[in-house]
Amino acid sequence: MSVMFLPPPSASSIPDASETVSGKIRIATSAEATAGTNDLTAMTPAKTKSVVDAAVVGGVTYQGTFDASAPADLSNATKGDLYIVSVAGTYQGQAWAVGDHLLINADMGGTLDPAKIDKVDNTDSVTSVAGRTGAITLSTADISGLATVASTGAYSDLTGAPTLATVATTGAYSDLTGTPSLATVATTGAYSDLTGTPTLATVATTGAYSDLTGTPTLGTAAAEDVGTSAGNVVQLDGTAKLPAVDGSQLTNLPSGASTLGALTDVDVTGALNTNVLKYNSTSGDWEDGAVAYSEVTGTPTLGTASAEDVGTSAGNVVQLNGSAQLPAVDGSLLTGITASVAALNDIGDVSAAAPNNGDVIAYNSTSGDWEATAQSGGSAPSVTVSSPSADQTLTSPSGIEEVYIYTPSVAISVNLVAAATCGSGFKYQIKNRSTNTLTIDPNGSETIDGSATFAIASQEASVTLVTDGSNWFII
Repeated sequence: MSVMFLPPPSASSIPDASETVSGKIRIATSAEATAGTNDLTAMTPAKTKSVVDAAVVGGVTYQGTFDASAPADLSNATKGDLYIVSVAGTYQGQAWAVGDHLLINADMGGTLDPAKIDKVDNTDSVTSVAGRTGAITLSTADISGLATVASTGAYSDLTGAPTLATVATTGAYSDLTGTPSLATVATTGAYSDLTGTPTLATVATTGAYSDLTGTPTLGTAAAEDVGTSAGNVVQLDGTAKLPAVDGSQLTNLPSGASTLGALTDVDVTGALNTNVLKYNSTSGDWEDGAVAYSEVTGTPTLGTASAEDVGTSAGNVVQLNGSAQLPAVDGSLLTGITASVAALNDIGDVSAAAPNNGDVIAYNSTSGDWEATAQSGGSAPSVTVSSPSADQTLTSPSGIEEVYIYTPSVAISVNLVAAATCGSGFKYQIKNRSTNTLTIDPNGSETIDGSATFAIASQEASVTLVTDGSNWFII
């Protein structure tokens, strides 16, 4: 068997390749590729990439959305990177709204530079007017607030005329026919536009009479409502005395009792200097007795009967109230009134309002008055004996001294009443009969001999405390 080898065709016999002819392809030189001499010379892949890259310098590359409230790191962004803002926020000194475009104008190179960031504002377009889109023609119903303006403003652009129903009684009527009525004005206003003359019946009985002739007189009781019924006026009699009417609301009337002993809840046969009346809360009476008392500074004043002249000349009048009573006026000049005194504090020389149990009325020979005060001696203090298992908070004292004897089952605190509430001179006597510590704690920032608390740690130990009204002291 024989084999025949044919020689390959010579290169000169193969045509150059073109878009219509198949053939050989020649690789362009670097200079040819840069110059771009023709479209029949091929370039290497690397050269093709570099030419394409150079041709698209400055192009935009979409990188996705950007959250301006939690921004991603753009320190390695390159020129042309484009982001669409999806969440509004402040980034690199600018406020970003949803829809704004963030464009990188130069390579960051690893360091974030705000100057390399451009903002394309894309949020200023108007999407609708009054809820309408397209070619818009507005009406008054489309704009909130025109309704209230239309009732008081100009109407050149509106049809019809506004009504002045609420204005008609006081405003101008140049655009209206007819004349408004002045029914509510007629009793007090001018009547130049009305016929006739208004009557002053309601004014004549209570107002000024400058437009009337003469002066109204009281006349007789029948004609002028003088009398002692509700709403009547009271006329003094010929001797300048009030008639027999209810005087229970009068103030500063003289008392009907001349001495304390005349009262039903007081038993006193003769007052000596420093004698006192001791209040007994069980019986509700004031009991006479010689009891020592602490000195009270100052003297409570009860005032004096007013001497103001309220009009006692013949012919003067006062008007009774709706219950046919004299009003609350000064009655200190009235005579011939029988007054009854029901309680000790009603006496003019006694001040004994709201007494505490054990309080006394002390006679002051200098002023001649009886003055209510807490007693400082003469009766036994209250005594409390208990075996507590918890802290104790004492209540406001009823006398000037209290004794507490404790046998606590555990260590406890005894919280004192405020020194100002107890009053200067008040004493606590506190004894601990157990081996458990008993801590005495004054109110608030008050102290015992300058200390915040005082402890009784020994069995059968005790302490006596006295206050000056501000703090406590051991005596």
